[in-house]
Amino acid sequence: MNHIYCTTMNRCFCLCILMMMCLSTIAQTHVKIETFYSVTEFEEDNMSDATLKKEYGEKWAQKKESLDQACINRMNTLMSKFNYNASKDPSNFDYLLRIKYIEIGLDAEILVFVQVIDNTNGTPKSIKNVKFHTDSYDDADTYIEISDESFIDLGEKIYNHIISPLIAFDKSPNTKRGYTKSRLLPEMRFSYDWWRSTRINKGINFEVAFCYEWLPRFSAGPGIGIGAHHYEYGDCKSYFEIPVFLQARYEILDKRVSPYLIGQVGYTFGDIEYQGWYDPWFDTQFKQGFFCQGGIGVKCRLKRGTIFTDASYRIQQWNTNRKARNMVSISVGYRLKFDL
Repeated sequence: MNHIYCTTMNRCFCLCILMMMCLSTIAQTHVKIETFYSVTEFEEDNMSDATLKKEYGEKWAQKKESLDQACINRMNTLMSKFNYNASKDPSNFDYLLRIKYIEIGLDAEILVFVQVIDNTNGTPKSIKNVKFHTDSYDDADTYIEISDESFIDLGEKIYNHIISPLIAFDKSPNTKRGYTKSRLLPEMRFSYDWWRSTRINKGINFEVAFCYEWLPRFSAGPGIGIGAHHYEYGDCKSYFEIPVFLQARYEILDKRVSPYLIGQVGYTFGDIEYQGWYDPWFDTQFKQGFFCQGGIGVKCRLKRGTIFTDASYRIQQWNTNRKARNMVSISVGYRLKFDL
């Protein structure tokens, strides 16, 4: 029995470590970059973005992409150590930088307007507007030959004046990635369990959890439940159980509909004695113990609250010679959100 308990503990510990590693990998702050040349007024020869596109075609499009990437690469070099990443691609982002080029000269001197939008709580909100001016470099003959240096300088200025203060704000002990309010996320769920063994199956559970949103889309907190499972063997009875647990949940996307990861670690209280003609053949007293489970689900945010469903796999420690420790569970539930 001790060997079985230790083996179960080791499996649960490895599962928890794996989930934490996954969370640390995906819990990155994403900065989306949008650039606009359509409002640009070029200094030389009254050129505009439209006239340059007409004159140079695909070459001008490629040059703009090269200039944008020079700026983004410089930002990423400076902020990568803080687990921040900037790109033009992510549909899921924490901050949005809209960069509007106002003037661009053949000497690569630029004047740019940057709008900063905070999306950490799922509702985009403009929080800052800044103008930047960069120094000139060697003159180029055409706009498709202008230097990247000013755009590299721009990336550094954006980091120093915008990204760095955001990082300092996010790392503050009083904030979590720009959150100015704490959130309590109580939830209730109803679960149906099966495949414990050829003996024990057809279980139902009702649980409530009181989670706190520690990071955007990541919440954790304590919970308690009540369950009943049927022992399908002769004249045996059903039994009740009370699980007490710690739950962690991470929503992968900051969207109305999003998949999520969920895990629980806890202890189940409860026991039952059976009486029947087979009583001398095996231990008829089942005492429950430590358990852990992990799964994946999908949630849908409503006008008030969130509905969700998930599937999970559970390892339950049993103090009995019938080692029915595994369980698959399907759950549906409802979650509320309260700003503290």
